[in-house]
Amino acid sequence: MSPAKPQGSRAVALLLATGLALGCSSMPRAKAMVARDLELSRTHPASLLVHVEGGGTAQWMVHDEHFQQALVTSLVEARAFSGVVEIGQGEYRLDAVLGDLRQPIGSVNGTTVMTVLWSLSRIDTREVVWQKLVESQGISHNFVAVWRLRGGAEYAARDNIQQALQLLADAPL
Repeated sequence: MSPAKPQGSRAVALLLATGLALGCSSMPRAKAMVARDLELSRTHPASLLVHVEGGGTAQWMVHDEHFQQALVTSLVEARAFSGVVEIGQGEYRLDAVLGDLRQPIGSVNGTTVMTVLWSLSRIDTREVVWQKLVESQGISHNFVAVWRLRGGAEYAARDNIQQALQLLADAPL
């Protein structure tokens, strides 16, 4: 006969397993990446088309469509341009190429670092009028590792969008 296991350890194990299962299915969320309450030095009276590429496909990585949703919401809320439009209708095109996403695997207090290449061009001439490489950071202190990875990625993405929009406000159009 095997010795009985304490009931408390089963409950803890079940709680941890549930948390990990939920965390594994959660990826960085668009709403958590939105840069809110931005005060820009200037807004542009032109319309803008937004395109995002280069994001990851793993559950814990920033996906293109979620970053694009967060970017569009941030642009609209900040009134950075007169409007964000559908394909082919804008005066300018803002491209965001998601690059490096370095995450602290195995660290409780590590920093996530994200790099995005931002480029603004005229749609009619395709002339690039502004371009910046922005590096941002995010830290999540969540106990559950997958939530910590997600939070770090969300914070780094939000910081990157915020930095880019502040720099973009000074772009010479």
